[in-house]
Amino acid sequence: MTMGGRRMLALPVLAVLALGLASGTAAASTASAPAQSPALAAAPDCVESWVDGYTAEARNDCSTSKRIKFTWALAPDSSCRTIRSGSSSSHTISNPLAYFTGIESC
Repeated sequence: MTMGGRRMLALPVLAVLALGLASGTAAASTASAPAQSPALAAAPDCVESWVDGYTAEARNDCSTSKRIKFTWALAPDSSCRTIRSGSSSSHTISNPLAYFTGIESC
């Protein structure tokens, strides 16, 4: 359709928005959001991480076991896992648009 047809579609949308504001649904959306889980702490420096393609890896060079999770953008994070001192762990994703954002203690 032409630009004029698009303007005609915008009027019903504006009317619905105006009705929502008048009925108080906008006020409901400004109510406080539910509490979010606490942010995870950064993994210690003695846990090194790197990525190779779709696989992130971490090696624990600390003197004790550490619990970490692999974090990704545009893909699910790993579950928390324990890496013993001197051991490694990895997490592979399948989304080619995702990218590794790091490791966090958990």
